[in-house]
Amino acid sequence: MAGKKARQRAEREARRLEVEKLYFRLRLTQQEIAEQLGLSQPTVSRDIKAIVRQWVAEYVGDVAPIKARELGDMDAMERDCALELARTKDPRWMAERRHIKAQRARLLGLDKPQKLEIHDWRKEAREKGLDPDTIWRQHVAAAAAAIEAGAGDAESGSVADSGAASSDGND
Repeated sequence: MAGKKARQRAEREARRLEVEKLYFRLRLTQQEIAEQLGLSQPTVSRDIKAIVRQWVAEYVGDVAPIKARELGDMDAMERDCALELARTKDPRWMAERRHIKAQRARLLGLDKPQKLEIHDWRKEAREKGLDPDTIWRQHVAAAAAAIEAGAGDAESGSVADSGAASSDGND
C-alpha cells in the first residue's frame, strides 16, 4: 500500500512539474494543457493551485533554494538561446539572452542602486548622553597627534589631507 501511494505521489509531482512548465513558462491555457497531457481542465486548475500554494510555502521560508532553482532554469534557457543563436544566426536569440541576463540581475539584486546609510553620529552620541562637540574635539586631537607622531601620511589621503582636522565640526 505504501508503495502505491509513493508511486502516485511521484506521478502527481511529475505531472505538476509539467503543468508548471506549460502554464507558467510557455503560457498555455489550462484547456490547452489539459488536452496536451490528457487531463481534465479542473485537474489542471487544481495542480496550478497546488503549485502556487507550494511556492507561497517556500517563499515564507528560505528563498535561497528558490533562487538557486530559478538561476538554474535561467542558465539552461540561456544555454538554449546560445545554441539556437549559433545554429540559426537569428539576432532575436541574442535579444532573448539579454532578457534572461536582465532577469538574473534582478533576481540577484544587481540592478538595484546601492543604498548609502547616513550615520548621524552626533544624534547617536546625544542619545547615549555624550556631548558631540567633546567627541569631535577628541577625534581631531587624536588625528593631529597621529600626524605629528608620523602615523598619518598627508600624501596618501590621511585625516589631515581630507580636511577633517580643519573642519568646524559640522561634517
